[in-house]
Parts: sequence; structure tokens; C-alpha cells
Amino acid sequence: MKDSVRQRMAVSVAVLALALCAQHLGASHSRTRLLENSSPSLVPGERLILEMRGGDLHWTMRYPGPDKRLHTVDDVCTKGPFHLPGGVAVTLQMSSGDYLYSIFLPSLQLRQMAVPDLQFELEIPPLRQESLEFVGDQFCGGSHRRLSGRFIVEPAEDFRRWVSSCEPR
Repeated sequence: MKDSVRQRMAVSVAVLALALCAQHLGASHSRTRLLENSSPSLVPGERLILEMRGGDLHWTMRYPGPDKRLHTVDDVCTKGPFHLPGGVAVTLQMSSGDYLYSIFLPSLQLRQMAVPDLQFELEIPPLRQESLEFVGDQFCGGSHRRLSGRFIVEPAEDFRRWVSSCEPR
């Protein structure tokens, strides 16, 4: 395929993605603002809020530290595999530092995108202990293995120990 055709396809996908983003933004923006002010918790029935960010063709995950708030000095950031507590609903606040990315969790039929300067949410229901594969993509048409990976869903106490064992960054 010629480079000009690839470029036009990439632009078309980007325009479509931005249109979907604009449509979705109106529905989730006010809810996102409310979630940012809540404290993440591991209490069943409540929701843990994490930040998943695409950049340099890989994902990073930000977990709240002991203060249970994101974007403070005790946060923990990892590049995967990512850990989730079992039995607790999780909201992934999706964003990107450079390109348009998407994530797909085939076993849950969940999909979301990450766009520079915008934030979207992926709601993951409470899960049992398992390994949950995800497929990531950058909207360039190429394959990037570092964008795919897995979530390790573990008992809440094991999750707490894992977060505590990580160095804050």
C-alpha cells in the first residue's frame, strides 16, 4: 500500500476517533469531574479510580498511594503487567501523551480510547481472581506488542500488599 493511501487512512481514522471523542466527552465530562474528587477505596460496592495513560507506544498505570488520591507524591506508576483488586469495580481514566490509542478487553467486550488532552473512562465491573488479557492499538495501522498486556486480578489484600511494595513515583 502506498504511503499516501496509508496517510489518508490514518487521517480518516483520526477524524473518526475525534468525532467519537467529542460525542463521548459531553456524556462523561461531568461524571469524570465528580470521580476526581472521590477517594479510591477497596471496599466492595465502591469504585477504585486508576489512571491508564498511553505514551511512547506503551501503557503506564497510576495507582493511588496510602492517601488514596491520584496525582499526589505517594502515587505508584507501573508499565505492566497491571494489577487490579478482585471484587471491586474499577474506573480507568484513559488519556494519552502523544498519539491516539485504544484498549480492548475481549473477555469483557469492553473498549475505550485514549486521546491527547482528553480523558475518557473505562468502567471495569468487579471481577474474580483471574488474568485478564487486553489488546492495545495505536491508530497508525501498525502492530505494537507493547500496547497489549494483561491485568492480574487478585484478592484485595494481595493487591494492597502489591501497591505497598512498589516505589512511589
